[in-house]
Amino acid sequence: MTCKQLDDILRDHLTVIFCGINPGLIAAAQGHHFAGRGNRFWRTLHLAGFTSEEIKPEHDRTILQYDCGLTAVVERPTARADQLSRAEFAAAAQASSGR
Repeated sequence: MTCKQLDDILRDHLTVIFCGINPGLIAAAQGHHFAGRGNRFWRTLHLAGFTSEEIKPEHDRTILQYDCGLTAVVERPTARADQLSRAEFAAAAQASSGR
């Protein structure tokens, strides 16, 4: 499975930015945030009223139409968040101070 780095989906003046821990392997392989059959992010986002329809992962950039953005704390994809090291979180915290 080839993994791609997922780019942040951001622009100026967003109402909210959803920040995931890190991309899952399926999301990274497909190149779209929160991809994978078992991922409930997009459905939950819609049911919570942030979007007027459930966005499909392959259309993740349309979240900007709702003044929402996406990013992740750590860029490296893993099967589970507990596979990340403390050093990766520390480096991410240091890097995010300039975002």
